[in-house]
Amino acid sequence: MSTAKNLAELPIWQGTPEIKPLAAGRTNQNYLVWDGDRRFFARIGSDRQDLGIDRVSEAICCQLAATHGIGPAVIYAGDAILVQDYLPGETLHLEETPDRNVLQELATLLGRLHQVPVPANLPAFDPVAVSRRYLADLTDLELPEERHRVANTLDRLRPGRGRSVVHGDLIPENILCDGGRLYLIDWEYAGSGAPETDLALVLANFGLGEGDAAHFLEAYGDYDTGVLYDMKIACVIREALWCLLQARQNRLKGEKSGDLPAYTALCFQRLRDVLT
Repeated sequence: MSTAKNLAELPIWQGTPEIKPLAAGRTNQNYLVWDGDRRFFARIGSDRQDLGIDRVSEAICCQLAATHGIGPAVIYAGDAILVQDYLPGETLHLEETPDRNVLQELATLLGRLHQVPVPANLPAFDPVAVSRRYLADLTDLELPEERHRVANTLDRLRPGRGRSVVHGDLIPENILCDGGRLYLIDWEYAGSGAPETDLALVLANFGLGEGDAAHFLEAYGDYDTGVLYDMKIACVIREALWCLLQARQNRLKGEKSGDLPAYTALCFQRLRDVLT
C-alpha cells in the first residue's frame, strides 16, 4: 500500500509539499496537502475485495464527477493515491436533517449524475447482489441477526439493474457543501446501476420524515416506485453487513474502531425495521 512518503514524492508538486494527516476514513487515510499557496485533499487506500472497493473504478468515477461539476477536480489518480482540489466547505451531518433547499439541490445533482454516460468498463453496483456477497462472507458468529431472515428478505427483492452511474455510498458525510454548492465525494463504491439506488440511499441514511422524503423525490423527477422500495431495503441490509466486515478488518489489523460500533448499532436498528 502507498504511504505518505509516496504521496510526497509524486511529480505533480511545484515545490516540497507540506502534508498533514486528517481524520482517517473507515477504508483509507486522508491528508491535507499544501503546495505553495494551493491546498489539496489526498487519500490513500488499497483495493478491498471483501467490500468491493476497486481504486481504478473509484478514480474513473471521480474523474467523471469532476468533469460534470459533481465532484472536486482530480489532480492525480494512480498507485492507490487520489489527489483532488481541496474544497473548504463542510459535509452534511448524520445528526442534522438537511433542509428542503439542500434536498432540492441534492435531487438536482443526482439527476445530473444519472444522465452521465456510463463508461463501458465501469463495474455494476447492485446492492442486492452486494448484500448477498457480504452475507456469504460472514460467519454465523459474526451475525447479530439470524442468517435466514436476512437471506429471505433479500430473496424477495428484485435486482438493482440499470445503466446509470450511481454513487453507491450516499451518507451525509459524503455530501460536501462549499459556497452554497453541493458536491459528492468518496466514490469508492460507485458503479453502473439503477438510479433508484442513490435515491434509496438518501431515504435510508438521511433521517428524512415523510414530507421531506416526498419533497426530495418530487424534486428528482421520474423513478420506479417498486425499484425504489426494493433498493431502500437492500441498501439498509448492505450497510449493516458492511459494518460487520469492516469490524472484522479492524480486528485482524488491530486498528481502532473509532465511531464504527455506534454506527453499527444504528445500522442494525434500521436493519431490524426492514427484515421480514
